[in-house]
Amino acid sequence: MDHGGRSADHDEWRADHGGRRPIGLALWETARLVLRAFNRTLTEHGGNRAVWFLFRALDEAGQPTQRELAQAITSARSSGAA
Repeated sequence: MDHGGRSADHDEWRADHGGRRPIGLALWETARLVLRAFNRTLTEHGGNRAVWFLFRALDEAGQPTQRELAQAITSARSSGAA
């Protein structure tokens, strides 16, 4: 029987708990939906999460000079950070 991606154990758990969905499962599913929508929006605009995190870091750092930015990138490369 197709459970729509859910396991039979999940359906059994719901039956044992009055049909309620566990809060942890609801949070997990919501987080996955939000992440998918976020990734889709970034992709539609030619970006990805790596670029997003770079721009966020730059925004939080204020307005670095070109030299400071180059040093930060060089430092990140040499430390193995991506």
